[in-house]
Amino acid sequence: NENIVTGYYDPTSVRYYAEGTFEKMPMASLGPVMQGILSSTEGEASAKLEIAGQRRQAKLNGSVNVYDLATTVDFTQARYSAPRATLQVKDNHFIANNVRVYDKEGNSGMFNMDLSLEHLSNIAYSVRVVPRNMIVLDTDISDNDLFYGKVYGSGVATITGDKKGTTLDIVGSTEGD
Repeated sequence: NENIVTGYYDPTSVRYYAEGTFEKMPMASLGPVMQGILSSTEGEASAKLEIAGQRRQAKLNGSVNVYDLATTVDFTQARYSAPRATLQVKDNHFIANNVRVYDKEGNSGMFNMDLSLEHLSNIAYSVRVVPRNMIVLDTDISDNDLFYGKVYGSGVATITGDKKGTTLDIVGSTEGD
C-alpha cells in the first residue's frame, strides 16, 4: 500500500504542481461525504492524479480505478455493485462513462457520471442511470410502513444538482414477475 506525492510550489507566483499515486484507498472513507445518500460503501480505489496551476485556476487531471464497489442507496435501500470502473479526471471533473452496475440479484444496467469540482464551494453533479429490469426499490415495513416492497424497473434516470438542490428526471416502467 504505497501512496506517493511529489511536486513543487513557487510562493512568489503562487504557482504549483503536484502528482500523486494512491493505492488501495478504501471506498468506505466516502461515508461522511455521502451521508444521507449512500451507505455501507465497500471497495477500493487506486488513483494517479496531478494538479497544476496558479492560485484558484489549478486543474486536476488523471484517472481513478475502482474495484469491487458496492453501496446502498439510502432512499430506496437498493444495493448496487460495480466490479470495476475507471473514472477519468479532466479539468476538475470526475467522469464515468458506461460503467456496468448490478443489483443484488445480478440484473444489470449502465451508469454515467460527471462530478464537477470546478467550484469547491458548490460541487455540481450529473448522474445518468439506465437500469434494465433492476431492483429500484428494496424496502420493508421498518423503512416506511406506508410504502415498501421490492420493485424492478427499466428506463433512464438523470439526477443533476449542486448546493442549490437536486433535480430528478425519470422515464421508466416497473417490471412484473
